[in-house]
Parts: sequence; C-alpha cells; structure tokens
Amino acid sequence: MNLDKLTDFDFECLCKDLFEKMLGVRLELFTAGSDGGTDLRYMSHTGEKIVIQCKHWMKSGRSKLIGHMLKTELPKVRKLRPTRYIVASTVDMTIPAKDKLYTSFQPYVKSPSDLFGIDEITSLIKGHPDVIRKHIRLWLNDSNVLDAAISKNIFVRSQHFADEVKGSVKTYVSTSKPWAGAKNSRLEPRLYHFGRAWSWEDNISENCRRTLCGS
Repeated sequence: MNLDKLTDFDFECLCKDLFEKMLGVRLELFTAGSDGGTDLRYMSHTGEKIVIQCKHWMKSGRSKLIGHMLKTELPKVRKLRPTRYIVASTVDMTIPAKDKLYTSFQPYVKSPSDLFGIDEITSLIKGHPDVIRKHIRLWLNDSNVLDAAISKNIFVRSQHFADEVKGSVKTYVSTSKPWAGAKNSRLEPRLYHFGRAWSWEDNISENCRRTLCGS
C-alpha cells in the first residue's frame, strides 16, 4: 500500500470508510473546499456531534502538522464544540506529539487514541480487505501491476508451456516425418495441435510445433 499516491480527497474518502466501520455510524463527507474544520461529521438526534479532521500531510511532517493544528484548527474546533473530535493523519505520531495535541484539544479529544498517525491508519486499512479493494490507488502504483493482474492466466499458461518445452527438448530428435505429415495434411505453414496428451498423434503434432517454433 502507498498512501502517498492518494489525493487529499482520496484520503478523506478512505477515512470515511474506515471510521464508519470503527464507529458503527454513517459519516457525512463534504465536497472539496473550505471545510471550517470539518472533513467528516456525524450528528445524532440526541445532540451527539463527532467531527473528524483528515490531514494528508506526508510531505510536510509531524512538526508542521502540530503547529498547524494548534494555530489554525484549534480555534475552529472551539467554535464547533463537538462532543468528540478525531484527527486522522498520514504523519508518524510519537507519544509526546499525541500528548501535546490531546492536552491542547481537551475536552474535545476524548483520548490520545483519537489522534491517529500513519501507522494506525495503515493498521486499520489492513484489517479491512474490502476497503483496500475499493480504494485502488492504495495498491495500484503503476500500469504494470494492472497489466499483470489482467494477463495473469496468459502468463501462467505461457510459463507452463515454456517449462514443458525445456523439459521435452532434451529428448527430442528431429525427423522428416513431421514435415511430411504437415505437407500431406496441408498444415504448412500454420500450426495445429491435436490428439490426447502423449498419444502417437500428439507426438507428431508436438514435433511439428517444436520444429516450427525452434528449440
């Protein structure tokens, strides 16, 4: 998996699927743009309000994320006054970093465990194979992976045939009979394969095939 391939909105969609499973609620996802401190939200008829902030800051790093959270996001959270505030990020979170954010965002962050770093996000992803399949950019890093997946059966059959030829060619003796058979049957220059495996007819066709294809 490669989270670096995700856009900011891709990461929000990924977090929506993960936290819906973890929290057991349906989360609201908003269009890209100014979010007022809210990327994902759950509001119940009883007044419960869960706000999740998604920060895809792999290139910026932990120190910049903490500075941004304290300077920019904390005032927004105080205005929102959620009953629970969760941060999902793609930076590596240390114990001091979590403790600093937890202390600063009380009473909205209920526990340091509600501050997710990249290792915890990755762990959540691995626990939900259906989410991995849904978010193709997590694992489809280039077209070669897709080509290999689509052509898997062809590769397997080709490799099997190549191994079979390598094993059989050691005992193969070229004669004129395959060419005579091909000429009489008007098979030349096309290639045909018939008969049961290792039958007399198949041996002839196998010799034709190997002779035409080369050793």
